Amino acid sequence: MVVKRGRGRPRKVDVSGTDVHANIDPEESNLSIIATAVNEMARKRPTRRAASNGISHKSDDDDDYISIDVAEEGDNDFVPNELIAIDEEDEKNEVMDDSGPKRKTRGKQSCRNKSTIASSNSSTSSRLEKKRRKIRYLKDLSAARDKIERIYGINKQKLLSLAKVKEAFETCVFYFPPELLRKDSLYYVECTPPCAKKNVYDLVVVPNSSKVREIEEAELNEIFERRNKEVTIIIGEVEVTLGSGHKTEFPVFPNGDRRGFVYNTSCLITDMEWFNKEEEDDEYLAVSLSQYFDRPLNEKLQMFETETHVSCIDIFKLNTLTLEFSRIQTIAHTFGDTWNLKWHEGCQDINSLGTLAFTCQDGSVKLLEVNITEEYTIRFVEKPTISISLPKVSITCYDFLSPTTIVCGFKNGFVGAFDLTDSPIPSFYRKIHDSYVISICVAYSEFENSLVGTVSVDGFFYAFDPKDIFTSKTTIARFRGTNITPLSYIPQLYSFVNSDGLNSLKSVVPRASFGIHPICQQDTTITSIGTSRKHPLSLAGTADGNVVVSNVARRLLTGVKNGSSVHSSLRLWKWEYSDTENKYRLDNSYEKYVLALSEVSGIRIDPHGVNISCIKWNESSTGGNFYAFANNAGLLTVEQLGINS
Repeated sequence: MVVKRGRGRPRKVDVSGTDVHANIDPEESNLSIIATAVNEMARKRPTRRAASNGISHKSDDDDDYISIDVAEEGDNDFVPNELIAIDEEDEKNEVMDDSGPKRKTRGKQSCRNKSTIASSNSSTSSRLEKKRRKIRYLKDLSAARDKIERIYGINKQKLLSLAKVKEAFETCVFYFPPELLRKDSLYYVECTPPCAKKNVYDLVVVPNSSKVREIEEAELNEIFERRNKEVTIIIGEVEVTLGSGHKTEFPVFPNGDRRGFVYNTSCLITDMEWFNKEEEDDEYLAVSLSQYFDRPLNEKLQMFETETHVSCIDIFKLNTLTLEFSRIQTIAHTFGDTWNLKWHEGCQDINSLGTLAFTCQDGSVKLLEVNITEEYTIRFVEKPTISISLPKVSITCYDFLSPTTIVCGFKNGFVGAFDLTDSPIPSFYRKIHDSYVISICVAYSEFENSLVGTVSVDGFFYAFDPKDIFTSKTTIARFRGTNITPLSYIPQLYSFVNSDGLNSLKSVVPRASFGIHPICQQDTTITSIGTSRKHPLSLAGTADGNVVVSNVARRLLTGVKNGSSVHSSLRLWKWEYSDTENKYRLDNSYEKYVLALSEVSGIRIDPHGVNISCIKWNESSTGGNFYAFANNAGLLTVEQLGINS
């Protein structure tokens, strides 16, 4: 720590009795050292802001601010340097003459590119405001420091959480150590989804009774048909044949061991969702199944009209230590096919596994309590726990806005919010789009109001604050229009991740909606996206069977000038199909994709069976490096990412 006093030579001072230049335990986090120095110095002496190139931001409680140094470009753009404090005697160090006060400039150069601690009586100023430049495009923010300030603001706590994410995951290009996801990690960032803010089981589930009866497997086979034929799969160089309900673990590959397996559901998988079980070896996965799997144009699979038929949701249990994967429950219903599977993490009871919510083909959103079973059980749902719907218009998608509120998109372009504990009348029902709402996603943050992002068939991508839709509605982008435009959210980066309806994966922070960052490009349509609240790595599935992983933090938290040089994506798997041999092949060879700023769309026609219908991360602290994806042939693949990295 260096302190300047008057004209004298700078001298070293001690912070709380410890020399900041002393040897530091390498295992101690840089962030904890900085935070300790900040708090101690701010408490012990008033200081003022020196010349700095850092990011300045105010605290929500007072006027204290910290300025984090950011390099103009390069990959070291978010690393705090040592702290420089200016003694209060330097406040009086001015030279008076006839023309007025003049501050001394001696030693000014030594203060450049240093982080600064300011006192509570200092005013926070933005570097962008000082430059007095108009920011119209992302290219106007060539300096990484300016880019981060414009995208994320100058809130101290928000930037420190981003610093944790960057320090932990910046070097994890395609893999991360599982220890980073645990709550005792120095880099752990808590991101609690809106539905998990509090337990509302007594308010939502208890007053509403469901009607479920157990049935035999013979009765299920009469109302729900699975593929009877076996499927031949080639994994690497090993050929296996899987019957319905069978799985095979990965063989030893020439490019290294990979831990996982392929499971044959013998149905069309429309969606799936991991249940967040903390500190346990057993993980649970809900998989939504459709019995209409052979013809993609089957009228039973239509999305623009309501449909009712028998479908199933299978509940699987995975032991992360032994990779034992067993089906513990099948839930049959007559609501048509289901998607948007989400576990309501605020509706949990010791006597049940959890409460599962989903969108139904009959135009409604339903919640169903799933009970714990020791042995495999088949249950038929006659009445769900909660059913949300409106007459004459179908709900097409939903997300949780709070533990007791869901926000829904409708077929007619409207968006409405429903209270799960009140009457089925929406609290608001506003026209947002002119056509079918495909995707809806809530962007939550402890620093700003929650925002709702919506995408429709006409290609418009909007974001708005549900508390004030009229004044906050913003057009983020206009795509070419398609009925496959997935939308997801990474809370650690406060960023939407979406497809443009074609072959590009993009990311945008709602606070700076003009700054759309390309993440990766593929040869054909991106059909599914997987993100996690535990880490910044995204997964993308494509229509030609590719599964691609990307580290979004390396794209958002670096400068614009060198973004394409430090960011790349990796193909993990590729499904292929041979019509002559009637065999599926899972290609395990890796392929690196370098980010291309010029967008070229290339759409191919591939067999519908290789299309990646859904892909999901496990979001628990113990199993957060597991992910699952499925193709339209009903083959479910589960892998533990990077066990040998």
